[in-house]
Formats: sequence, C-alpha cells, structure tokens
Amino acid sequence: MKELNTIIQGLSGVIALRGSTGRSIRSICYDSRRVEQGDLFVAVNGRDDQALRFVEDALERGATAVILDDPERMPKKGNGATFLLVHDARRAMAEAAMTLHGRPAEGMRIFGVTGTNGKTTVAWLLRDMLQETGRKAGLIGTLGATIGETEETGYTTPESPQLQEILRRMADNEMTEVVMEVSSHALQLDRVHGLRFDGAIYTNISHDHLDFHTTFQDYSDAKKRLFDRLDADATAVVNIDDLQGTAMVRDSDAGVIWYGYGGDADLRIDNPELSATGSAWVVTWSDRFGGGSDRFESPLVGGFNIMNLTAVCAMGVAAGIERRELPALVSRLRPVPGRMESVALGNGASAIVDYAHSPDALENLLDAARGFLQPGGALRLVFGCGGDRDREKRPVMGEVAARLADHLYITSDNPRSEDPATIIAEIAAGIGSERREGVPKIIDRSEAIAEAVAAAAPEDIVIVAGKGDERMQIIGDQKLPFDDREVIREADRRLRQGMTAKG
Repeated sequence: MKELNTIIQGLSGVIALRGSTGRSIRSICYDSRRVEQGDLFVAVNGRDDQALRFVEDALERGATAVILDDPERMPKKGNGATFLLVHDARRAMAEAAMTLHGRPAEGMRIFGVTGTNGKTTVAWLLRDMLQETGRKAGLIGTLGATIGETEETGYTTPESPQLQEILRRMADNEMTEVVMEVSSHALQLDRVHGLRFDGAIYTNISHDHLDFHTTFQDYSDAKKRLFDRLDADATAVVNIDDLQGTAMVRDSDAGVIWYGYGGDADLRIDNPELSATGSAWVVTWSDRFGGGSDRFESPLVGGFNIMNLTAVCAMGVAAGIERRELPALVSRLRPVPGRMESVALGNGASAIVDYAHSPDALENLLDAARGFLQPGGALRLVFGCGGDRDREKRPVMGEVAARLADHLYITSDNPRSEDPATIIAEIAAGIGSERREGVPKIIDRSEAIAEAVAAAAPEDIVIVAGKGDERMQIIGDQKLPFDDREVIREADRRLRQGMTAKG
C-alpha cells in the first residue's frame, strides 16, 4: 500500500484536487467491477473504455480516490472520496502504478519488441538467449508473463497497473532483464508510459489492426512511438529490408543496428539454407562489429525465423553478449509453442500449427511449408479470421490462401460477437469466383480440422493457422477450451480408430 499523497507526487499534469490526500491506496483499477475497498479508480474514457459512466459504481464498491480527465465530471465539492483531475488519465494511471509498486523497472534492463509479425518469436528467443548466458530474464507477451511459471495476462502488453505489478514480482524474484512484446495498442494507449527501454527491436509492419488504428499510417505511427522514446544510451535493432524501417528510427536518439538481407546491414544474412528440420545461414558483420562472418545453424524452420534469429543476435550483442558466443547460443534455442509447431499424423503426414493471422504472416507460413513439402504432396490450409477485428484483411487473406494453398477449409477463428458465417463470407470474397464455390466453409473449427486431417495423404501437410498456442476459442461472450494441436490429435486418433474398426 502507498499513501495517496505519495502517489500524487509522482503524477504529472495534475489540474485540480478535491478531498483528502491522507489515504492509503491498496491497488489501482480501471474496471469498476474489480474495485475493492481502498482502491484508486482511474476513469480511462475512450472509444472502448467509457469508464466515466462507472465512477459511481466504483465509489459504491469502496474506491477512496478517483482520477479522471474530464473537467465536467469533476465534483464541486468532496463527497467522501478524493478526486484528481489530470490532463491524461491513462498516463496518470501508468505513473500512479509505477509509484504504487515502487518503480520496479528501474533496477532492470527492459527490451521491447514490436512489429506486425514475429514479435512473440523474437521476444521468446531473446529471453531464452539471455537465460542461456546465465542471466535471470523475464518475458511478457502474447504467451503470458513468465516469472518462473507462465501466467496468462489477457493482453499482449498488459494495462499499466497489471504491467507494473508483474514487473514488481519480477524484480522481487531478482530478475535483471525483461523482454517485452510491445503492441501498437499498448503504445497508443500509453500502457508502457514512463518505462525506459534499454533496447527495442522492429521486425516488420503489414496490414493488421486497422479496426483500431483506422489507417495504416496511424498503425505505423503507433509503433514508431517505441523508438521515439529511446534515449541515446539505448539500442534500436531494425529490419533493413522493411519499407518502414527507416521511418521507425527517423526521430530516435538511440544507436541503430540494422539486420537483414540488405547490403548495408550491420548483420547481413547470406547463403540461407532451409529444410523441414531447421535452417542455416551466414551473418556477415559490418566493420563497426569487426567485419568477417559467422555461420549459424538452428532447429527453427522457415526463412522468417532466420530473420527473427538474426534480430535476436543483434540485440544480444547490444546487451553485452560476445559475438563469438552467438552461433552456439543460437543452436540451443528452441521454437516457440504454437509457432510453426509440428504435429505428426498417423499415416505419415504432418500438421503445422501457427499463429499467422495477417496476410503477410500467412504468406510467409505457406511459402515456408511449400519449401519442405514432399514430391506429390499438397498443402491443406485450415484458417479463419477473428471477429470484432480488422475486416479489411479478410478478403486479402482469402486471396493469399487461394494463391498459395492447394486445398482450403475456411472456418471460425475467435468469432467473438460477430456471425461466423459473415466472417467466412468476407474471407471467401477474396477468392476467385471459379474456385470460391468449391472451397469448404465450415463454421465449426473442430469439424474443419477433422475434414482436413481425414483428407490428408501421407505426403501432405495440414496447416492450421490463426490461433497458435491459444487454449480457448471466444464465441460470443464465452471462452471455450480449444487447442488446435489437441483437436488435430483427436481427429487423427478417431480416424485411425475408424480405420481399425473397418479393417
């Protein structure tokens, strides 16, 4: 607990105060339904958070203080609670959370990872590389927060009260580094406001999240915020092959390390070798890193993972890892759950589960899988698109799927409040009319997976895309247990049992 007066001292942009500051604050809430006695309620009023309507509810549940940024809702006199009017409630919430938890990040090095595709893989691999060198590193991202065990967080980058509480526990567990996926939503909504990043990695940007950001430029500008906040002692690791890479660091004070296939890269990728069992490539170093080259080998598959691992190596050097250690470290890094994760089928065919949920990610996935398809084999793709999310990408993903997969099964992802049939129809609109009618459109994701598994010949690859390591499916307001990998195994088991019974 902290005294409200102490929390106020850590806030910027306080305009007015009503009530006593001599109160103890238990925790910080932005959801009135979670408020308990002694909490500070922050009314974050925005497109999706109309929290100003719930101030009274928060007070009834025991909130002793309220932060808001709407002067019309500021009471003329105290009513038993303390009210703080600020310029920006979200920023104030982040500042208050930092003070409440004792500014835990100040004793750790924080590395951020942003981009449309590859965030989760790069963050996972960088955390593992730091661990391999003997450092105690935490991870925050799509797969949850790892503090010894991994726990779900709900968001890729949690809201600031939850984020600061996680960082507090990491600091208490003597972690010295934290690797964090930083989403465009988090940057736009100031979830990481006040945090100092020692380094940030930019992977790429492509069509995604335009339901939230409205335009591609807004989406790109949101990601750029991470690099704008870096100081001169920080390092930005940037994909030289991405068209937005230069713009990302145009206004950054950080030192920049470029990676990729481009000739001016500090870590230039040469001679890539791809197979179904792994990857190999050469990194040619710029003169600022001593010149020369090193060969790398990894069990991770796909050309995009060569890019991911090279980005990790660049930040590893910035974090103080010796260049000569990197090839051995990379060889020991293991794939991320739900990212190009293979599931064997009983007839010799294989299935791949991947999180790809944008046009670019789906194209990369299918290109990679095509590279290790057996002669005569076919790619069978099962995928859908999430509801209440970017609708513009749906027909684009349909076009990519039709162009690169041999057989399609369009199904549900997480439909949320939308009609799954409508989502499927919008995906199918991107498929040429001559093929569209023949594509199975199966609302039940389990049935779609089972149909693809049943049709797979021994030389085929079944790809189930969109959910990756997710363990549930969101239908309406229900979160139902669902794991693509287990559904594949169950479909395969039933198929084998049926064949045995017939035989």
